[in-house]
Amino acid sequence: MLEEQKTTFTSFNHTFQNRNERLLVYGTGINAQAVVENFRGKARICGLLDEAKTGQNFFGLKVVSLEEAVNLNIDSVVIVARNSVIPIIYKRINVWATEHHIFVTNIYGDDLATELAEEQFDNPYFRISRNLLEDQIDNHDVISFDIFDTLITRDVYDPADVFNLLENFVFPDILDFAKNRAESQRELEDRGLHPNIYDIYENLVKRFNIISYSVETLVEEELNMEIKLLFPRFSMLKIFYYAINKGKKVYLLSDMYIPKQKLKIILEKLGIKGYADIWVSCDKKLTKTEGLFEVLRNKEKRSILHIGDNQQGDDYYPRQAGIDTFVIWAPKRMLEESRGKIIANELNAFSNRLTIGSYCSKVFNDPFSLYKTNGKMRISSAEELGYSYIGPFFETFLIWMINNIKDEQATLLFGARDGYLFQKGFHILSKKWNVCKNILDFYIPSSRAALRKIETSNIYKERYILYLRKLGIRDISGKIYFFDFMSKGSCQYYLEKILNTDLCGIYVQKSNTSEIGNNLQFLSYYDDRTAMNSSRNIFALCDFLECIFTDGNPSFKEINEEGEIQFEDEIRTDIQLELVRKIQTGILKYVEENSNFYAKCPSIEPSIGVVDSIMGLMQSRYSISQVANIESIILDDKDKSKNVGKDIFGNL
Repeated sequence: MLEEQKTTFTSFNHTFQNRNERLLVYGTGINAQAVVENFRGKARICGLLDEAKTGQNFFGLKVVSLEEAVNLNIDSVVIVARNSVIPIIYKRINVWATEHHIFVTNIYGDDLATELAEEQFDNPYFRISRNLLEDQIDNHDVISFDIFDTLITRDVYDPADVFNLLENFVFPDILDFAKNRAESQRELEDRGLHPNIYDIYENLVKRFNIISYSVETLVEEELNMEIKLLFPRFSMLKIFYYAINKGKKVYLLSDMYIPKQKLKIILEKLGIKGYADIWVSCDKKLTKTEGLFEVLRNKEKRSILHIGDNQQGDDYYPRQAGIDTFVIWAPKRMLEESRGKIIANELNAFSNRLTIGSYCSKVFNDPFSLYKTNGKMRISSAEELGYSYIGPFFETFLIWMINNIKDEQATLLFGARDGYLFQKGFHILSKKWNVCKNILDFYIPSSRAALRKIETSNIYKERYILYLRKLGIRDISGKIYFFDFMSKGSCQYYLEKILNTDLCGIYVQKSNTSEIGNNLQFLSYYDDRTAMNSSRNIFALCDFLECIFTDGNPSFKEINEEGEIQFEDEIRTDIQLELVRKIQTGILKYVEENSNFYAKCPSIEPSIGVVDSIMGLMQSRYSISQVANIESIILDDKDKSKNVGKDIFGNL
């Protein structure tokens, strides 16, 4: 037992040995294992909690859902985790625990509802730089790298989500595939074996009587999914080649079930080659914690530096073998220790974990990105801002909209200017998923001031209707939808009067703060009808987002006598317009790439909470923007004075 496990168990034992309580242990890691296995029979530990692993079994106990936990008549939940993660975990279950009068504590018995103070972000890791690692490499002859979450990472939050992806999109006909795939591996490992992926699937097929797929097919599909999800940690790739170019002998070590020959192919696709050898636990029949580093130490008599992300496997055990170490953090750990950790409260649903995993693997791809940031993320480019921060919200809204209208025979009007980018995203997804085939869509000129003016003048109204007919909008049958970003409903109201027909509005958020739109038919993504008491980030960011979703023209003013669109004067600079184009490129790239996960439009999109929270992280209290001129972005509204770039990205 490691010292950390001993300390954990000793503290737990001291706190709970004389308590007659029904407990749940939150955690499935080595410290939770120490508590459960060494406390068995001394306390009433009724099960485990961990949303990502609900239904699985660890240490002879089931990971129960929150609903099951209530039925177990639990008195307390003991969070067995490192201190920096406890606030995240506590927030996941706080509402549930309060509602059911369940005490939540740590191994010391503290009442977390009162003990959690203001969180600090001064971590020694924030003083770790790439130059420091290069100096360490210079001072050693042999360099060994961990592979997963060190040199390469997956586009998911938890490795087990690879199995969930396979279950949802490759093997939906295999009952409980993800759970059984994990259990098949664990069963072999519990028997002291070091299974490779073929052993695991042979066990799976035999144990669960799978006859519809061969072992070879199952293995091939999982490896294909890995290839789709894996990509380099690009700064670490540079470090890898720095070591090679310095003449160091480089080894790759991994506790993994993918055999060496298959792993070599994957790594070569990712640009990793030129190393001396790969040692994989399933081939060596030896893990890092069982003596793999001793073998390396005996083989190489010169100075060795091991680089990896796991505190035990990549730090404690190599040091025990006399090998120096340099620990970098995995993207998931970086999220949990940074100001972005607020989004880790939204991990309860698989669709949320996919979204958070994608954000995490991109924003924290560079293990040194938190260097001297006091825990803030870095936004390095306009494209990254669009891709990682706005893209998840943008795509999730489109999925919601498509699911609401895909079976209709209808017309969809995207109002200028906010509808510009949404129409482009709609085209990408509807084409990719072959949906909304009976929906005709158009991008139409609209603004509150212009439509109000048109509605009151027969001449302007006639010109406007003729312009719409030129676009192909005539003799419309079926339902008519009108998209607007965030509004009280004014444009829909005036457009209904101009067209003399009812519309159904589709809004990101529809306010009820004006009587003019109170009787309209509409669908609204956000349920919030006012910003007054809402904590949603969309209300802080809406003016900035309005600048981003727009086309390249100023606001629509009128249709002239020649039937041409007239615009208000342009006050935005070429620099601002170019920035907007780059951010839009990142947003649409996210839609293109992330939609590849799904063969069809998903029936359940990520929650508003998670995409709204991710979007909120672009603000200066969470992130440091390195995008040139981003603070100069202005909202070209009627008062022409709102510096929304500075509002969002300026220093506090």
